[in-house]
Amino acid sequence: MLIGFAGFIIFFAFGVGGTGWIIQGEYFPTQYRGLFASLIAVVDWISNFAIIELFPVMDLKIGLGYTMAVFAVLSIMAVVIFFYIMPKTKGKSVEEINDIFENNTLATVRNASMAGYSDNSKTDKKQ
Repeated sequence: MLIGFAGFIIFFAFGVGGTGWIIQGEYFPTQYRGLFASLIAVVDWISNFAIIELFPVMDLKIGLGYTMAVFAVLSIMAVVIFFYIMPKTKGKSVEEINDIFENNTLATVRNASMAGYSDNSKTDKKQ
């Protein structure tokens, strides 16, 4: 059980737990970065508070194994969602990342980041 908890802490810290702190510096335009960074912090702390409050209740009601299974399923869902939505930003400037978000829908932002262009870049070149 100790190994399971240690694994959860390690993977959470390097995965979903740190994502909000990493993306806030890259994904938002400069004029909105402070506002969105504070909103991400609020959502993160409220989520942490909810987990702290829910865990003991779930442990008493359904047991530790099922409680951990619920959190495992939620973690897997988060990884899948982030895999399909979050764009690749390696080697891109903040301006390029902002362009990807401004010129694409949420459904196409990941593909646009991997292709190196936005949906509107073809029409921008013609103008």
